[in-house]
Amino acid sequence: MAHEGNSFSCLICKSEFLHPTDLKEHMKQHKGEKPYSCSVCNKEFAHSGDLICHMRKHTGEKPFSCSVCNKNFFTSSNLRVHARLHTGERPYSCSVCNKTFSQKNQVNVHSIIHTGERPYSCSVCNKTFTQVSSLYTHQKMHTDEKPFSCSECKKEFKHRSALKRHMSVHTGEKPFGCPMCSEAFSQRLMRGPVPLPAPYHPSDIT
Repeated sequence: MAHEGNSFSCLICKSEFLHPTDLKEHMKQHKGEKPYSCSVCNKEFAHSGDLICHMRKHTGEKPFSCSVCNKNFFTSSNLRVHARLHTGERPYSCSVCNKTFSQKNQVNVHSIIHTGERPYSCSVCNKTFTQVSSLYTHQKMHTDEKPFSCSECKKEFKHRSALKRHMSVHTGEKPFGCPMCSEAFSQRLMRGPVPLPAPYHPSDIT
């Protein structure tokens, strides 16, 4: 612990705190100490505040409410991120292209576009991906898992997007309109894996 002026700083990561008790709490994460345990699932935490937030997942308590849409959240930080949907605030920016984001982790994900890094690899076929969500989606190709089911007919799908397209069968929704006429379609027309431009009708496909 280093004491400079009115602050206390961590010798490991240089984070600064106004009170020595705050620094003491902070040091637990460097030491690996997790003295606070959940009485429901036994998950352990370094800080009492983290345990309090975790317990809300078991109780369902969401004490933080959005003043605009009344949606409730487990933590104040989640509410703060959500509020940016209403304000349009995007405080985090990419240092390479200056594109802005509402969340810091979105910058980290985006930055991989510039580095070309593909850190997530499929254990079956070794195909690599820039995002872990893309890896999870890809891995379903190697299994029979179909976690998304239709609430109307119980048909199952590997991907949420496929379920969303399927739901138009039940709703009658036809979101894809032809700019050349008044005809509309429930799904974007495809030629192989490539979507056809909007003016194409089924009769145009040979």
